[in-house]
Amino acid sequence: MNTLYRQAGIRQEIQAKEPSPVTRISAFLLAVVFSVAVTAALLLLMHSLIYKEYVEPVEATRTIPTDIWAQKRDIVTEKEYDKPEPIEEPSTPPEALPDYPVAIEREGPGLIGEKFQVDTGVGTDFAIGQSGMLVKRVAAAPRYPGRAITRGIEGFVDIRFDVTKIGNTENIRIIQSQPEGIFDKAATQAVAKYKYQPAMQGGEPVATKNVTERIRFNLEK
Repeated sequence: MNTLYRQAGIRQEIQAKEPSPVTRISAFLLAVVFSVAVTAALLLLMHSLIYKEYVEPVEATRTIPTDIWAQKRDIVTEKEYDKPEPIEEPSTPPEALPDYPVAIEREGPGLIGEKFQVDTGVGTDFAIGQSGMLVKRVAAAPRYPGRAITRGIEGFVDIRFDVTKIGNTENIRIIQSQPEGIFDKAATQAVAKYKYQPAMQGGEPVATKNVTERIRFNLEK
């Protein structure tokens, strides 16, 4: 009998420890709800990690300062220069250039002029004719040819040219030369540099044709 009571007590304890069907269903539903919640949370977390909203990149703009030139102009300093002292004018006037009369020949029949020799260092002649006087202002000395110096050659060149209204020479040509061809170039170059005060006619400057001159080339002894 005691054994039977013991077995009955054990069964009652086992039955008391086993959960009821309601408890089992509640526990199952709770587990299902918890699983669904965890799964949903994981899905949301994965979606937030994968998906990112596209944002257009902002272009970096570089601004150039507008006052950079103003700053440079402010830095530049003007350098002061001393004013030059006024130049004192000479009390005595400059010496006038010497006058060199030359030969004047005019084309045309019946025109006669009085000639006389004037020693100016280049063998110029002077003539007075109906047109007045032609005055030489600049007489360029001819350059003695080197080959004539080395050979000890002397000579002369008779040259003819025209003088314009403003006193320049033109139409230069050789009449004769001794020795021929030695001094022609030097004489022509010298005459091309001559400057004249033109002859006057009726108060106006006039051109003079066929001015003749003998240029001598002599070695110093």
